[in-house]
Amino acid sequence: MHQEYGIGRYDGLTTLTVSAAPHDCLRLIYDGGEKLFLPVENIEVLSRYGSDQQATLDKLGGVPGRAARPR
Repeated sequence: MHQEYGIGRYDGLTTLTVSAAPHDCLRLIYDGGEKLFLPVENIEVLSRYGSDQQATLDKLGGVPGRAARPR
């Protein structure tokens, strides 16, 4: 679970070149197949979402599921 974007699914590690420098990034998939590439040096913004059931992915740009669901 991303602190700002909510529930996404880890889809692997990839290297992106930004300003001629390589950056290792986690590839996270959100509802609708949208992708977020998170640099590994920012991994602290993620936490594990524990559930016995399959989690519903959040949509990028929407209200994260944790905030949208009643408590």
